[in-house]
Amino acid sequence: MLAAVALAGAQARGGTRAGSRRAVSAAIRTVASYLGNTPAVCRASYVDPRVIDRFQAGVVIPLPAGEPDLARPRVRREIEASVLDLLGDAGAGVGRRALG
Repeated sequence: MLAAVALAGAQARGGTRAGSRRAVSAAIRTVASYLGNTPAVCRASYVDPRVIDRFQAGVVIPLPAGEPDLARPRVRREIEASVLDLLGDAGAGVGRRALG
């Protein structure tokens, strides 16, 4: 979920292929820091690769305006539901596509 939120925020800033790779690396580092683990272990064991695949295809979860407050149960439930939708059925029709 944390990686999906980080990548959705990165997609909002737009970018290039290199920018996309940097965004994935930054998202993995963010999750690793939160979990107290290394980025390699985090990517291999904790971040579903479909989140990264969807991001690279231009599909991300919708985010509320501003920084989402994951401490609020309602916000967390909404984001969790969005991530489950993103992962299900190859992300078809879910999330928002990159413009251009």
